[in-house]
Amino acid sequence: MITADKKSQSLLPDSVDGLLDVAARGSARVALDERDTDWLKRHGKCLDNIRPGISTLPQAGRGAFAARCIPKGSIVSPAPLVPIIDATILDTSFEDADNSTNQLLLNYCFGHSKSSLLLCPTTSVTLINHNKEKSNTNYRWGSTSKNRKDAHINYLVEPIDSIRPDANNVSTFNSKLSFDFIATRDIQQGEEIFIDYGEEWEHAWNRHIEEWKIPENSDTYVPARTKNQNNSEILLSADPALVHHEYLCRLELFAREELVENLPEEDYRANPSIDPNYWNNDTRAMYGQNEHITWWPCDIVERDSENKLFRAVVYSKSSTADNGELPIIRKIKNLPASGIRFVDRSYHSDQHLSSAFRHFIPIPDSMFPLIWRNDYNSAEIIQLGTRDVGLDISNDDDQSKVLKARDDILQKAKCGVYVAPSNIANAGMGTYVAVTVPGKGFPLGSKVPVLPIADMQGDNWDAFNYVWNSHNFGAELEVGLGGSGSVLAINEGCMANFHPGLVNHENGPTQYDPVLDRRKDPGAGGFSDYVDYAFISQNRIDAGDEAFISYGEQW
Repeated sequence: MITADKKSQSLLPDSVDGLLDVAARGSARVALDERDTDWLKRHGKCLDNIRPGISTLPQAGRGAFAARCIPKGSIVSPAPLVPIIDATILDTSFEDADNSTNQLLLNYCFGHSKSSLLLCPTTSVTLINHNKEKSNTNYRWGSTSKNRKDAHINYLVEPIDSIRPDANNVSTFNSKLSFDFIATRDIQQGEEIFIDYGEEWEHAWNRHIEEWKIPENSDTYVPARTKNQNNSEILLSADPALVHHEYLCRLELFAREELVENLPEEDYRANPSIDPNYWNNDTRAMYGQNEHITWWPCDIVERDSENKLFRAVVYSKSSTADNGELPIIRKIKNLPASGIRFVDRSYHSDQHLSSAFRHFIPIPDSMFPLIWRNDYNSAEIIQLGTRDVGLDISNDDDQSKVLKARDDILQKAKCGVYVAPSNIANAGMGTYVAVTVPGKGFPLGSKVPVLPIADMQGDNWDAFNYVWNSHNFGAELEVGLGGSGSVLAINEGCMANFHPGLVNHENGPTQYDPVLDRRKDPGAGGFSDYVDYAFISQNRIDAGDEAFISYGEQW
């Protein structure tokens, strides 16, 4: 007879019924508490009251709209906050570069003119625009979840360092602070949601409008998406007229990046597996939504007289040669135009414009803790308090019908998705389904923009544990050779937890869809154009079940 230690015994069923339960539901699920919608209503906060849409405000891009009627005094959305202790880390300026001087992320974060701290929301509240006259929502500090080990700590009276994540303690990366966005009057379904950003922000925006000029070379710029839609002429990569764009070439799924000496030239027509039209149904079902993995950086080096067939060299996506350049992994001839795609050249999309608007959303003095201000004087230096408190001005065809029917059900529901204490010990909050998901292919919440972040290297910044590799969201070309791209994927991308035995959602596709014209719109580059992202259900999920996603094998 083998006797297990106490820890091992605690993992094993203690009865035949328990063993049968494990066989039926799996050991990972058996370890969780079963939770229903009544539990979610008592312990959670609704996460899907907001739907994205084109804002009713000029120059604002996209906005937040009520997914259902929201009564006065109720929560529009919770917003757990990712702290960035030193805002200067978002400074992207460098010598002799004509680019924006701060990360786009700055526009979505809350801060204070007298503090280096930024607090960045992780939910759809990032869509809420400023309108002082039509404001129907405000925000306040949210309560700490009672299931957390640090629930007894009031971080609003603690020094900033108390909310700084500890690289040696993964539990400290759980969000310690949150806002609750509250309806200040009844908000009707479909009505745009606004808050008042305050005089400081409004002054900065008005100054931006007054000083804005059409960016240099904008008259020659056409978005890559438009060039692809219009089947624009494919120039050679060495052509000086190709100012704003570069190319991607299509290869077969899981193309190898092996470096080979004396690389032979391949005939595109000899490898039909490259063309998705030749994929079988299983391959199309599995990889149709992840087509981006078949596109690789390339140069067009030759074209025929009719501009129909091309020669190309294809580069590695990941490795670099000793000289810092991307090594060539393929040489291809007879490449059709359908196997070539325009993309914006690195640092050429709207978010990198030097004229792009940048300003955090100011937190009112009445809310912002004195102890977090740079001009706070502690008791140790005798004078307690603050100085200068004044304002500082600085592929089922019927898929759409099914999704529409589910949308109708969600709009009639009290709430479709909740954020509430996770079933996973020490994981903080989690995301829960409140209306049963009938099967595979349904978005967990509203399709929302992701927030691209350029060149924030490795784990040396505060929000590292909340961001995703930009390759997962089609934003990898926002950074140049050797650059590091990531995105903040609001809602589920920040709030849903990972458990290898319980993953029930997968990452859906993201679209790049600019809605403003840099040649005439001062708002161009002031908001994210990577939109329509959501996590997609992998199977039926009952009301009350927690949503789990995969953070990837590397994680």
